[in-house]
Amino acid sequence: IHQTGVHCVLHIARDSPRPDVIVSVLTITNTNTSDAINNFHFQAAVPKVKIFILSID
Repeated sequence: IHQTGVHCVLHIARDSPRPDVIVSVLTITNTNTSDAINNFHFQAAVPKVKIFILSID
């Protein structure tokens, strides 16, 4: 969302250590210096056998 100063980039590696592994890096940057992000919650939709939730407070 560029209008608010929040920019998200998802990098997915072409190579992986194993066939059943996907290497990805999510970079989130806030360029809006007047409004700090105090509570950020990221949730990914993955198969039911693998649930991953990242919360940064």
